[in-house]
Amino acid sequence: MARESEVKLTDTIRKALQDAVDDSRISNMDKMTFKNILNEEGCGQKTIPFKTVRNLSKALTTAGKKVYIHELLKGSDVHLPSVDIPKRSPELEARLERLRTEAANREYEQMVGSIVPKSSPLDFSIGEDVKAINRQMTAVFNFVITVVAAFMFGYKGSELLLGVSNVAQKLTYGLVLGMAVFFADLYFLVKHTK
Repeated sequence: MARESEVKLTDTIRKALQDAVDDSRISNMDKMTFKNILNEEGCGQKTIPFKTVRNLSKALTTAGKKVYIHELLKGSDVHLPSVDIPKRSPELEARLERLRTEAANREYEQMVGSIVPKSSPLDFSIGEDVKAINRQMTAVFNFVITVVAAFMFGYKGSELLLGVSNVAQKLTYGLVLGMAVFFADLYFLVKHTK
């Protein structure tokens, strides 16, 4: 059963209780309740239920006296009932502890996941390294051969197709064609390299 809130019995509340007991317009049932509180107060009662203060305010207001609850409670303290928390079962405690441990482990793994490598440093393959070097060397060799071949085509092609005999003009045609192939090849090399 839930206990209700109680308030400290102050002189203001005592005086209002006495006024209610002395007033003839208040019902006998309410008078008996208020008289019992005043008699118990003599025995050392220091708190009364909040419901009684609310009933006292209603009774006095009905009798024609304007007494509000906040005026009665001025200088008083509210005593809230303590809540009885049931004890948890051992199975529940064990399960909660297991879940807390799992959550802490997941959080730790997430924090150090980017720091600690998944594989050991001794776990390497020479074959993969050789294949990677082979791919890079092939790309560089292809790059150099393509640019040199484009230069040679521009140099010799200008002589054969255009009839240019001046060495400076042949070098210019070769360099222009070589540079064009150089930048085109560089673009594709950078774009497709991982």
